[in-house]
Amino acid sequence: MAIIDIFSFCGEMDILEIRLNILSDYVDEFIICESDETFTGLKKPLYFKENMARYEKFLPKIKHFVMASDDPILLLGAKKSPGVPKNLYWWKPQNLYWWKREYTQKESMRYALTHLKDDDLVFIGDVDEIWNPLNMPPFGRWKLRQTVYSYYLNNKSDEWWEGTSVIPYKMIKNDTLDNLRAHDTHREYMKAPTYQNWGWHFTNMGDAEFIKRKLNSYSHQEFNSPKYTDKIEQRMAENKDFIGRNFKFWTDEKDLPKYILDNKEKYKNLFKSNEKI
Repeated sequence: MAIIDIFSFCGEMDILEIRLNILSDYVDEFIICESDETFTGLKKPLYFKENMARYEKFLPKIKHFVMASDDPILLLGAKKSPGVPKNLYWWKPQNLYWWKREYTQKESMRYALTHLKDDDLVFIGDVDEIWNPLNMPPFGRWKLRQTVYSYYLNNKSDEWWEGTSVIPYKMIKNDTLDNLRAHDTHREYMKAPTYQNWGWHFTNMGDAEFIKRKLNSYSHQEFNSPKYTDKIEQRMAENKDFIGRNFKFWTDEKDLPKYILDNKEKYKNLFKSNEKI
C-alpha cells in the first residue's frame, strides 16, 4: 500500500513548503495540482512549475498535474452518477459557471491517479489542509476533521473543518471524486464518516490584498462584493472573520506541528506577533 497526497494549489508558496516538510516522511508520492486559470476564468501562471527550484529536495516524490477547466467527459460522468442530484447549482453555466469550472478542475485530478493500485490510500484536499501524519485513520474512506487557523499560523479559530478526504483508490475508480468527498446534506447517504485527525487548516494566510485576490478567483462569488471586500482590512485588524461569520480567534501555538514551531523565524511573516494583537 502506498500513501498518496494529492491536493490543489494556487500559489501558496510558504504553505506548500510547510506541507511538504510535515508530510514527506509519511508520503510515497505528492501530486500537486494546479490550473492555468482560476475558477472564475482568470488566467494565471502555473506557480509550482515556475518555482520548482524552491522545492528541489522534494522533487523525487512530486508529480505536477495541470487540471482541466473544461472536460465534457467528466461532466457527462457526473450527470450519470446516481449520487449527483440533477438540481445542483453548478449545472447552470449561464450564471454560476465558476462552480462548473471548480467541479471540472477538481474532478480532473482523478486523471493523475490512474497509475495507482487498488489498495493505495489517497489523501485528497487543498494545499492548506494539512493532515496530521501522527494520527492516521484506519484503512478506509474518511473525512478528516482539522483545526482551523486563519490569517496567521498561530491565530486559532473555534471553527472545525472537514476538508481532506481519505479514499482507497479502488473506490475512486468506480465513482466521482465529488461524490466520494461529499459532506453536504443532499448526499447524506454518501457522507463519509469523520475521523478526528486534528490536522491543520491554515486558511487565508495573507493580508487583505491577498484575500481580495482569492475572492476574485474562487467560486463563492457571493462574497466578492463591496459589502465584504470593503471591510476585510477592518475585520482582520479586529481579529474577526472577514465575511462576518461568528467565529472566535485567539493566539495559540500549542497544537501547531513541530516543523512550524522549529521554524518560527523562517515563517515570521505568518506569525501573529504581540504588535499585531
